[in-house]
Amino acid sequence: MNTFRSTYRLMVMLLLSSTYGVAQYARYPKISGDVQALRLKEIPEWLTFDTSLRARVESQSAVNLDRGKGPVYALTRARVGLRFQPTPWFNAYVQAQDSHALGLSSQDASPTMRDTFDLRQAVISFRKRSSQIVVGRQPLRFGDERLIGISDWTNVSRTFDAVLFETEGKNRISVFSSSVVNVYPGRPDRANGGLHLHGAVLALDSVVPRTSIEPFLFVQTVANVSSPLQTRGHETQFTFGAFAAGDLPNGFFYSGTAALQRGSYAGQSIHSGGVIARVGYTARKLPLAPEASVEYDFATGGDPRRPDRRLTFDQLYPSDHNVFGLVDLFGWQNIQQFRLGTTLIPAKGLTVSFQAEDLHLASVSDAAYGAGGAALLLAPSDGFHISHLGTELDLSAKYFKHDFVTNVGVGHLFPGGVLSEAGKGTPLTIVYLSFTYRFKVQKRDASAATRSHADYLVHNKESDDE
Repeated sequence: MNTFRSTYRLMVMLLLSSTYGVAQYARYPKISGDVQALRLKEIPEWLTFDTSLRARVESQSAVNLDRGKGPVYALTRARVGLRFQPTPWFNAYVQAQDSHALGLSSQDASPTMRDTFDLRQAVISFRKRSSQIVVGRQPLRFGDERLIGISDWTNVSRTFDAVLFETEGKNRISVFSSSVVNVYPGRPDRANGGLHLHGAVLALDSVVPRTSIEPFLFVQTVANVSSPLQTRGHETQFTFGAFAAGDLPNGFFYSGTAALQRGSYAGQSIHSGGVIARVGYTARKLPLAPEASVEYDFATGGDPRRPDRRLTFDQLYPSDHNVFGLVDLFGWQNIQQFRLGTTLIPAKGLTVSFQAEDLHLASVSDAAYGAGGAALLLAPSDGFHISHLGTELDLSAKYFKHDFVTNVGVGHLFPGGVLSEAGKGTPLTIVYLSFTYRFKVQKRDASAATRSHADYLVHNKESDDE
C-alpha cells in the first residue's frame, strides 16, 4: 500500500498542475451520424429517426486462453431509435437493439456479444434553461469512462435504469441514482430491483484555464454479499477522486484519474484505490503529426492475511476496451501496467496507432481479474510466485468519413509467469475488422438544421466505437 500512497500523491499533484492548452482527452474520435433530409410532408418536424449498423469480424487464436480454440466469428449490431420532441422543454427517446455473435457457440459467446431484439433506451427528459432531468433507461458515462461508461466496443454495450439531473456550460454538474441493466440473451433485459449506484460529478472547465477537472463521488450499495469472514451482509462502497486532462507547454499533454474506495463489505472494511497517469507529446508541425505517450496504471489487490480488509480495487462499470491492450483480457483490478504508444495521422480522418504494454499483478496473493471485473485466474494458497502477467504489442488503424467508420487492428499477448503458472500460458492473438454506419432522418426545415439542447444533453454521449 505504500507504493499506492506515493503514486496517488504524485497523481493528485499531476491533476492540478496543468495551466496551458486545450484539454483533449478523447483518445478515439466520436462520430455522429449525418442528418439525412426527408421531404415527406407526412413526417412531423418533432419526430426524428436514427439508425446505427455495425459489423465486426474477429479471430482469436486462443479463446479464454484455451489452446486450439481459435474461431473466426462475426459480431453484428443494429440499433433503431425514435425521438419525440413536441416542445423545447420535453424530449422522449426510445431505442431498440439487435445483436448477434455468428460463428460462436453459446458457451463461448458472452452476454456482451449477443442480445436478440431488445429495448436499449427508453427515456423522457424535462428541460428548463440550461438544466434537465432525464428518467428511464439510458447510457451513463463520465470522465475517461474508466469507472462509469457504456463499453461501446462490446456488441451490446451498457445502459442504466436511472434518474439523472444535469446542467450544461463550462462548469457542469451531474447527479444520478441508477441500477445497471443486466443483459439476458433471448429474453428482456432488466435491472435488479431498486437503485444501487448513485453519484455526483462536477465538471470544471473554467477553474483552471484550458483544463478539464472532474471531481466525482460514486456510492454503490449491494445486498446479500459474503466475505472471507464467512459472514453475509451488505456492501456500501464510496468511490471518490478526480479525472483531469489538459495540455502542457510545447506540445505536451496529460490525462489521469485518481480514485480511493472506502466503506464496508459484509463485515470487511474497504481500503482500495487506483491511479491512471498518461503524459504525451504531439509534434503538430511535423508530417503525419506524430504523437507519443507513456502511461502508468495501478489498482490495488487483496491480501488473504488481512481478512478484515477488502483491498481489491473495484473498477465499477467501465468502458474497458484497449485499456490493457487490444486483446481485452484484463481489468483495472489488482494490476500494474506500463504502456508506450504512438499515433500517426497519414491522411484526414485516418489514425494509425502502435502500443506496447507490460502487465503485472499488484499483489501476487490476489487473483488476476478479467476485463469484466470477475476473477480470471485464482491465486494459489501461497500466492503466485511471480507477478508478471505478460507483454502485449498492438497495431490498429481507424478511418472515419462523415457517417462511416472503419476499424482494423491486431494485438498479440506474450504470456508471463502468472499465466504459465496457472496453466494458461498459450500466446493470444486477436485480429479484427469492423464497419460502422450511422444516419438520422428528420423533416428538413429550419429546426432540422440546429441541434436541440435536449438532443445534446441526452444523446450526444454516444460514440460509434471506443
